[in-house]
Amino acid sequence: MLPFSTLAGKQKTIPWGKKLEQRRKQEAIKQREREMKAEKEAEAERKKTVSRERKQMAEEKARLEIMAHKMSAKKLARKKRRLGITKKVSHAYIGIVIASAVRMKSMALAPSIPP
Repeated sequence: MLPFSTLAGKQKTIPWGKKLEQRRKQEAIKQREREMKAEKEAEAERKKTVSRERKQMAEEKARLEIMAHKMSAKKLARKKRRLGITKKVSHAYIGIVIASAVRMKSMALAPSIPP
């Protein structure tokens, strides 16, 4: 028996050993493609994770900054209360300061009259 067809115009058959070899090569190629795809997906996931972590860190930093600002404002308000400077008192105090500044300015602008 001949492994190949000898008739003209007929396709020759491939021996079983060669078929197995081709299958092994194809399987190796597919395995390598799967590995490359998995590596690519892992890299993309790593980049997403890093990006997500950076975003969370930025949000946390902004949140802490806002909290620090609020706490600073509260601390300042406490100090003012301890000093006795409330809204009413501080407005009155500002009014007195403005009135005295206007008075000083008007005195400086008034012509000096010799006695």
